[in-house]
Amino acid sequence: MNFRSLRVKNLIQTELSKIFTKDIEFGAFVTIADIEVDSKLEEAVIKVSVIPEEKGKEVFDLLEREKKDLQFKLLRKMNIKPMPRLKFGLIRGEELMKKGEEPSGEIIVEEVAEDQE
Repeated sequence: MNFRSLRVKNLIQTELSKIFTKDIEFGAFVTIADIEVDSKLEEAVIKVSVIPEEKGKEVFDLLEREKKDLQFKLLRKMNIKPMPRLKFGLIRGEELMKKGEEPSGEIIVEEVAEDQE
């Protein structure tokens, strides 16, 4: 990962967490666990963790519905070109915690739906 990708990743995480706090009511505890930005800044995969896990599908659907609005808000805040396209994934971390397993550094990501365009 080059330096620009790392800076964009940190900016996206900071600004998106502010937007999540101010503008969206999830009805669950949602955290941004990780963001992966490709080197060409074409795509950013935002991995979110949801507690309780049963609300994961609802939160994912809400994020998918709000994706274009979130991307627009990020573009206005960050003012970068190109603005990476957002994709969301769920991390199932609660299951690991119930089993008492130590995090192995490996993140389990479940992509619920593909981009529909």
